[in-house]
Amino acid sequence: MDAELREAGEELQRVRAELQASEARLSVANEKGLQLNVETASAEEALQRLKELRSDEQSRAQQLNADKAALQQAKADLEARLRAAAQAAELQAKEAQAQRYELQAQLTEAHRKLESAQAGAVRAEMHLERERQEGSHAADASGRMHAQLDDEKRARQALAQQLTRTRTRTRTRTRTRTLALTLTLPLT
Repeated sequence: MDAELREAGEELQRVRAELQASEARLSVANEKGLQLNVETASAEEALQRLKELRSDEQSRAQQLNADKAALQQAKADLEARLRAAAQAAELQAKEAQAQRYELQAQLTEAHRKLESAQAGAVRAEMHLERERQEGSHAADASGRMHAQLDDEKRARQALAQQLTRTRTRTRTRTRTRTLALTLTLPLT
């Protein structure tokens, strides 16, 4: 019986040792399971965060693409406005040049008439001088020639003033339009 008791005691100790070993293995397995659960939860959380970051990144990329398209359209619109303004300025410059040529031609014609009138006045004075010497009444013709000469001078001065005003207006309009176009263009 003692032998049986001893065997039973040894068996008990062996079973207790196995139990402790099993408990230790179970404890380790539980810890590993807990660790695995924590790691799994962390991995799922990281995966969820990664998905959120990807979604944010895609939203930003779409917004950047939309902004880029808007800026490209604004650039194209601005370039079109600049071309139109340049064409308008070129057309206005051509018109102003044509008007200057016309006024210059009128001024040249007025100079020609003035010179002709001056030559006529000189001839009239010479004729008057001759007639005075001869005793005729050429004073009336000289007065008419002087009046005609004065009229031609006034006409020439009026044309010169008109040409100057036109040149000034053309320069002012061109500068004003250029300045207005510059001020209306947005800075990029």
